[in-house]
Amino acid sequence: MRRVYIICEGQTEENFIKEVFAPYFNPQIVAIQPLLVGKKGGALSYDRVKNFILNLAKNDTATYITTMFDYYALDTNFPGHNQLNTSWDIYKKVKYLEEKFKDDINSNLPNTLNDRFIPYIQPHEFESLLFSDINEIVKADPGWNKKAALISSLSKIVNEYPNPEEINNSPSTSPSHRLVKILNLPKYRKVLHGTAIAKNIGIENIRQKCYHFDEWCSSPLFQ
Repeated sequence: MRRVYIICEGQTEENFIKEVFAPYFNPQIVAIQPLLVGKKGGALSYDRVKNFILNLAKNDTATYITTMFDYYALDTNFPGHNQLNTSWDIYKKVKYLEEKFKDDINSNLPNTLNDRFIPYIQPHEFESLLFSDINEIVKADPGWNKKAALISSLSKIVNEYPNPEEINNSPSTSPSHRLVKILNLPKYRKVLHGTAIAKNIGIENIRQKCYHFDEWCSSPLFQ
């Protein structure tokens, strides 16, 4: 059985991995454990992340390591960030960052460990996945359910993009910003609502809508 640590950006991602993502895979093949950099995650400077991963890899040489970090607001000190071309689409950007991230970590590990770190960066952020099914978004809180205006606003967003992972065109229009603006009575709360919505949507449905997330699920890490 393969053991895989997923280094998460924050508590929402940690809960998502624990309650939704890990149970999707065969526990006889892969044991998945989320970890935070620090007690609550957040403030993910690249130096902090790098030191955490290197220490983990060197202290547990039998495990595999991946990440679940948002592209949105990613520390600009991540390898390759200052080389991103504004003309690239989100998929080219995250794949380039993942490649440079992997190369930098591996350059600091023994060759025998070079195949054990496979990073994942979510375009644009965790909430992108929730737009895979807007009906499940509005069911997550009694205050939102059966409100036609909410469905209309969310549908308009979804229909503007080829898939949920491409929802974003400025710092103020990230998926989470959009949810906070639309779902305000009560207010959308990432930790409270995020995992519940994802659980109701289901990993299989998310994979059908979110291209890069599906690639991650298909990687050798989890097979």
